[in-house]
Amino acid sequence: MVAILIVALAVIAGTSVIMHLSNWESLVRAEMSRAQLKQVALGGLMWARTALRNDAAQNNVDHLDEFWNTELPLSTAEGDVEIGGSIADRQGFFNLANLLNEDGSVNERSYLGFVRMLQALDLPITLADALIDWTTPSSVSRRTGAPKDAAYLASTPPYFSANRRLTELANLRFINGYTADIIGRLEPYVTVLPRITRVNVNTAPAVVLLAYVPGLTLDEARTIVSGRKVYFRDETDFRTRLPRKDLAFNHNDIGVATNFFLVRVSVRRGSDLMKLNALIERVAQNAPTIVWEKFE
Repeated sequence: MVAILIVALAVIAGTSVIMHLSNWESLVRAEMSRAQLKQVALGGLMWARTALRNDAAQNNVDHLDEFWNTELPLSTAEGDVEIGGSIADRQGFFNLANLLNEDGSVNERSYLGFVRMLQALDLPITLADALIDWTTPSSVSRRTGAPKDAAYLASTPPYFSANRRLTELANLRFINGYTADIIGRLEPYVTVLPRITRVNVNTAPAVVLLAYVPGLTLDEARTIVSGRKVYFRDETDFRTRLPRKDLAFNHNDIGVATNFFLVRVSVRRGSDLMKLNALIERVAQNAPTIVWEKFE
């Protein structure tokens, strides 16, 4: 009886070891596969950086008819690995970093532009003040003069406003009034870049254009967008093609070139899928640098 028990225990122990080894081997294979997919994704990012550098060598204007503005569906790269991705201009968006000047003071021109954009999207204009309160060091609300952190301190757990620029769009979820639905409605039009930028009028949607041209109506902005089959060559070209002579803009706000691009790369092998998102900055004809990268 004892012998049978010993044999049974030995079998159980052996089975346990085999199962653990099998699990370990599966984990190792999964990690090796993930490491390989990561390298392929990084290769896709390198291709995007090279493509944008070559584009800068050919011209100093960026528009939506250029080759980089093409989404590549998943296609076989090598063996059983598929890769796809896209390059997207981020200066066609309203850059929330523009709401503050370099010294941290409020840029009233950008603030009013953000208000116009909120109105065009049928969103509360109080969202603009809430964002200003979150990013500036003042202890009182810009709109009401009341202590700006009162609502945050009443939360569970309590917290203070950041008193600094946003670092990413996801930061909006901490700010009063910015619900998931509102952030979703803003996301196609706003971005957070690491510095103050000009908007690229060749790539900006109508809602963003009216934020930068005071007095421009949404219908007029849509007309500008539909007329971009011939892209704007420079700021003067944009000015002369505005629908009304009384419209004007600040030359520091408008441009026809882009420095910041979002690169998305997807890599798949069988059921394994890896995604890479990266913000890259291109300055003149220098090799674009990676501002940040995130793997999913």
